[in-house]
Amino acid sequence: SDYPLRDVYKRQINITLTETNVIKTGNIIVYPNPASDKLIIKTDDSNTLTMIEVFDISGRQVLTTVCSQHTCLINTGSISPGVYVLKIHESDNSLSSARFIKK
Repeated sequence: SDYPLRDVYKRQINITLTETNVIKTGNIIVYPNPASDKLIIKTDDSNTLTMIEVFDISGRQVLTTVCSQHTCLINTGSISPGVYVLKIHESDNSLSSARFIKK
């Protein structure tokens, strides 16, 4: 079923874009942004990443990747250029989100 983005993402987080095209949100690091064929998501604490979901700007889920480590590689080659939202699941059941651009 389709959900508006405001219903899918209820947690507000601070996102910082640095000069090196890296997004750091809490303990999560996402790069490169903008992405071409791949996107790397890392956690810098004791938790591991368990699943990454990718949603387009309309809230439609376009990719899901299951992870079980501190770094997860997302193949973005199959999605169209645009703005996307990541829903990042960690081993302690916490959720984070971040936006990225697919060029």
